[in-house]
Amino acid sequence: MGRFPAESTPANSVSETPSQCIQSGFCSCEEPRFYATADALFLKLDQGTRQAMPVVINQDTGETALTTHDLDYNMVAGPRLAFGYRLNECGTIEASYFGLHHWDATAEVTGNNNLRLPGDLPLATLDFFDADHMRLDYSSELNNVEINYYRRTGFENLSLLVGFRYLNLNETFNIHSNDVDTGGSDYNIRATNNLFGAQFGGRWQKDWDRLGLDFVGKAGIFGNSAKQHTFVGDFDNTYVMRDSTTTGANAAFIGELGFNGSYRLTQALCVRAGYNLIWIEGLARAMDQLDFTDTPTSGTTLVIGKGAFLHGGNVGLEARW
Repeated sequence: MGRFPAESTPANSVSETPSQCIQSGFCSCEEPRFYATADALFLKLDQGTRQAMPVVINQDTGETALTTHDLDYNMVAGPRLAFGYRLNECGTIEASYFGLHHWDATAEVTGNNNLRLPGDLPLATLDFFDADHMRLDYSSELNNVEINYYRRTGFENLSLLVGFRYLNLNETFNIHSNDVDTGGSDYNIRATNNLFGAQFGGRWQKDWDRLGLDFVGKAGIFGNSAKQHTFVGDFDNTYVMRDSTTTGANAAFIGELGFNGSYRLTQALCVRAGYNLIWIEGLARAMDQLDFTDTPTSGTTLVIGKGAFLHGGNVGLEARW
C-alpha cells in the first residue's frame, strides 16, 4: 500500500488532523492519490495430510512403497498486484490479486507384478492389483482477490482494515497404475474450494528517509463452497468403477501475516521485498478424499475441514502518482 503524506488542515477546521489519522503506506511522495504495486510472489504450499497415508503397497512383502508424504511441493512463483486510491486524509481503498498456478509433484515406483493399492478396492480391479508400475501426480492452484478499506488511527503509524476476500484453491490427485497384462488406469480426484467472506486486521508502517517498513496482519471467518469429483477406471480405463461428484459447505478461516521493507528510488517509485505467512482451515484437500474401500458409497464422501499453510517471499515495485 502506498504512503500518502497528510494534507495541511486550515485553522478551525473540523476535519481530522495528522495526529488523529496517521499516514498509510510506506513510500513518501507529494500528495499522491493513487498507487500501484507489482510483486513476484514465491510461496510454498504444504500437501495437507498431517500423517503419511499409504498409497502403494508391495503385495509380496506387505511394505509401503509410496505414501502421500512422498509428494512435496517446491516453492513456485506467481504475480501479486494491488491498486489503491486515497479517498480522503484518513481513508484508502485497495483492490488486490495474487495467483499461483503451478504447484506440481510426482512420485513413482516400479515393481514386478507385485504393486497394489491399499484396502479392498484393488481386489475388485485388474490394473490396481499385481501392477508393474504406479505413479502419483499431485497439483494445486490458488487465486485470491481482496478489496480492503484502510483507516488511519490515532496511534502512530497504525491503520486498521476491513474488507472482503475471495480465495479459490483447486487440487488434483491422480494415481496411474500400469499392468503390462491388462493396461493402465487412473484413480483421479479433483477438489475445489471457493471461500468468501469478510476480514479484519491492521497495518503498521514506518519511514526512515528512503527506507520503510510495513507489517500487516489480517484474519476472517469465511464460507467455503467445496466440491470433490472422483473417477476410478479399470482395464485400461475402459471400465468405470467410480464417477461421482459431491458438494458441500462449511465455515473456514484465513489468517495472514506479511512484512515488507522498501527503498525509495525516486519520489514516485520504490523497490520492495518481504515475507508472507498464510494459514487456511476448513478446506477440502484432494489427498484427503482418497477412499480405498469397496462399497456402493465409496468415494462419494466430501472430506472437508482440513488445513493448508503457505509461506514465502516477494519482491517488486511500488509507484505513486
